Amino acid sequence: MARTKLELPFRFSFAQEEQTIQRILTAHGYHQTRMKNGESVWKKGMGLMKFVKTDFSNDRVLLSGWVQIGIGSFGGDEMQLTGAFLAPKTAEVMNVFQELKQAL
Repeated sequence: MARTKLELPFRFSFAQEEQTIQRILTAHGYHQTRMKNGESVWKKGMGLMKFVKTDFSNDRVLLSGWVQIGIGSFGGDEMQLTGAFLAPKTAEVMNVFQELKQAL
């Protein structure tokens, strides 16, 4: 899986961190969904889809972000958020990462 990852320590309680993540991602147009493999993610868009996944462990949150081109349930390969290909679209997800980094 080609995902860009960012690990951050908690500065607040788990509930506060989770609420902040939900508020920011919802404000940017993401919605929670479950992928075919059962993975719970935040998704935005159709055709060119943007994804953010959150994993919590002890006092840390791991953010994973990627883009994927596809139609309906037929998705292409995951693409990490670095590189020139699709740079404007991957930059949108990186901006959300930066906002989360500042808030958490």
